[in-house]
Amino acid sequence: MHILLLGASIVVATLQSLFSRLYSDRYPRATGMASALAYAVFYGAFIGLATLALEGFAFAASPATWILGVANALVLSLYNLSLLQAGICGGYAALMVSLLSGGILVPAVSNAVFLGQALGAAQLAGIALLLLAIVLMNLRGLSVAGQSRKFYLWCALLFLTNGLYSALLSAQAQLAAGAQRGEMISITYLGSALACAALLFFRAPREFCPAFHMGGRAALCALGGGVSATIASNLLLFLMHAMNSTVVNTVCNGGVLVVSTLLSAAMLHEKLTRPAVLGMVVACAGIVLMGL
Repeated sequence: MHILLLGASIVVATLQSLFSRLYSDRYPRATGMASALAYAVFYGAFIGLATLALEGFAFAASPATWILGVANALVLSLYNLSLLQAGICGGYAALMVSLLSGGILVPAVSNAVFLGQALGAAQLAGIALLLLAIVLMNLRGLSVAGQSRKFYLWCALLFLTNGLYSALLSAQAQLAAGAQRGEMISITYLGSALACAALLFFRAPREFCPAFHMGGRAALCALGGGVSATIASNLLLFLMHAMNSTVVNTVCNGGVLVVSTLLSAAMLHEKLTRPAVLGMVVACAGIVLMGL
């Protein structure tokens, strides 16, 4: 049952990524900081409120869940900001390598040090293969030459925040023994939505209201992303308590990487390069090793 839920988590997380991309393509005006922050506000508010609704609007967060949730709201807000700024300052491929590798390495180290979730040799090899796959699948356009120092700083923050997001979810799942999942998700995403709304208002006050005029097609994509992310977040937090959270997080990241690449090729007609195909094979091998 847990394996099926893990597969479902990969599928809905991939749909979340796809809807985010479709939103950017269908946004009626030039995309930039305002549109990205508007999406983050809508997305966070939707996930937080939808999760509360799934819980019957019952809310009973412990002090530990409040602390971890507020910390994760700050982390998620910094993630959104660093993703936006890194995209403005430099190349997409280097950005993705930073984001994905941080999402695997940081929680793996955190879970081992603070939660005692040690990994075997096969699982460590699986992580190494997935890191190699990330580089291979982003090899086209990957360059460290000519990038600004500011870009590297934003990528470093992106690496850290994407990993800390999963690490804090894992910590809450273990400390609360799988309870208060809805509270943790709601605090994280509603807090992030408020922070992004404040950032949008103070950075671009004249664009605050127009940024939310996204048009029908973009709004449907934002709604699809919100629904997918709500399901994915709740599944992920459930699985982090039911299984080894490092294995869950690593397999989810690797699975989304492979499935999203295949979807981009099938639906968006992106050409698969030889390194990308090799990267998918390596990623699949890494996922298999994580399950041993």
